[in-house]
Amino acid sequence: NLFRPEYKPMYQALADVHGVAFSANSRAAADAYCEWLDLPEHRFTVLPNAIEYGLAAPSLEAATVWQQFAEATSDAKFTLGGVFRFDPNKRPVLWVDSAAAAHAMDPRIRFILVGTGAQLDLARARAKAHGIAERILFVGQSTEVPFWLEQMDALCLLSRHEGLPNALIEAQFAARPVISTPAGGAAEAFIPGTSGILLPDAADPQVNDIAQAIDHLRSDPALHASMGKSGAEFARNTFAMDRIIAATQRLLAPSSEAPQATYRISA
Repeated sequence: NLFRPEYKPMYQALADVHGVAFSANSRAAADAYCEWLDLPEHRFTVLPNAIEYGLAAPSLEAATVWQQFAEATSDAKFTLGGVFRFDPNKRPVLWVDSAAAAHAMDPRIRFILVGTGAQLDLARARAKAHGIAERILFVGQSTEVPFWLEQMDALCLLSRHEGLPNALIEAQFAARPVISTPAGGAAEAFIPGTSGILLPDAADPQVNDIAQAIDHLRSDPALHASMGKSGAEFARNTFAMDRIIAATQRLLAPSSEAPQATYRISA
């Protein structure tokens, strides 16, 4: 819906200007642009998102909300979370359906959802219909995402389309394994099989596949711990602010062969 017909000739014209460089935040996006514009792969530099992750003391409100939920679900042995906009692209209803299926496998699981959007009420209604409304904490919009990630054991994202999802990156900084559809550059935001589980399909993910992935992490503490550790190391080595700033500076630095300025076109 954001596409304009002038974009393609504009980008193609820019590609012919000496000193213009292109960048994208994932290889998947870069490849898509190269195919669209008929450009060779080397024309796009991949600059991933930079994350500055820091855990601060929670607000009194957040701490109180969590304490009340934790006490109400004190039997829980595993907490699955999600951080996303409640819109059709993120599939919040499918997320709740999958949570219900995972809860049927083991009722000692609880859920945290952080975010708001047009489908929030629909997701709440779905949780009530499944009989798990008391097992899901709907946090709403929050500026304290690191605090909520610390309360989760894993994070699940079910997007149709993605660039490079910050939620997956931030979860790994918190040493939390992730589950995700292979939408856009999602598979580049973690290491499938090592720091999380990549679902087989972004177009039509199945509730059973999602529930099985959740149960796999829940039922294997050794795997869970290994994935959390690997994710934290991967995030620090790949998405740390200082690393991405340095890579950006290298992209913007004038070439010795072309002393004029380089213009970065971020796709």
